[in-house]
Amino acid sequence: PALVVGSQAPPLKVSRFLKGEPITSFEPGKIYVIEFWATWCGPCVAAMPHVSELQKQFPAVTFVGVNVWDEEESAAEEFLKANDKRISYRIARDEIPQGSKADDGVMSQTWLHAAEAGGIPTAFVVNGEGKIALITHPLDLEESLPQIIKRKWDIQKAAKKHLDEIMEERRSASLQE
Repeated sequence: PALVVGSQAPPLKVSRFLKGEPITSFEPGKIYVIEFWATWCGPCVAAMPHVSELQKQFPAVTFVGVNVWDEEESAAEEFLKANDKRISYRIARDEIPQGSKADDGVMSQTWLHAAEAGGIPTAFVVNGEGKIALITHPLDLEESLPQIIKRKWDIQKAAKKHLDEIMEERRSASLQE
């Protein structure tokens, strides 16, 4: 894949922030969690309270939920109106080129598709050097995030594990075809 653990994080290209202070780039030394979700995705919605708790537990980490694959921006806006109190982290909307489908959004293409992420919710942890330290389900951040914060995370080991998982998914997809 074009984007793997250890790769430089692609830029944040969102149309706008729907909640919280906008982030335009990754600051050196800071850690970010970029989490992808959609309003119609039950597991995404179910993970949001957990991600909110992680934001409270790790205030030095910047969490950004990026709404992808919703055709209408109004869906995300309405969702936030109804669930604002349950979400305590930034929310942005993918930048979708004029005349394109939601799946063709910039963040969807440069992050999810580039990493061959099988679906959402998916979380990417960007370390203080601006590299992808981890690609995982947001419910699986609890163990790794403290290690990444303390700079005790073995990014080479995580990269190997990530590539092994992708190769297994490719083999499985090939067998299914």
